[in-house]
Amino acid sequence: MFEMLVSGALTAANEVLPAMREAHDGALLFTTGTTALLPIPGMSNSGIALAGLRSWPMACTTTSPPRAHDPADR
Repeated sequence: MFEMLVSGALTAANEVLPAMREAHDGALLFTTGTTALLPIPGMSNSGIALAGLRSWPMACTTTSPPRAHDPADR
């Protein structure tokens, strides 16, 4: 389940992040489903994977050093 729902998103992000950092510009959009926020019986496996995908970029923005958001970087 993880490979199907999360691995592709992480692979794509790892491919484009270096260029985005160099350009000091860019955005990533990760799409998930309802199960990332609300447990749905019978969909717990995908819910766990999608919740992880949802929280990963939020964790990265709070732990990464300022980049494009810092006017001094431009």
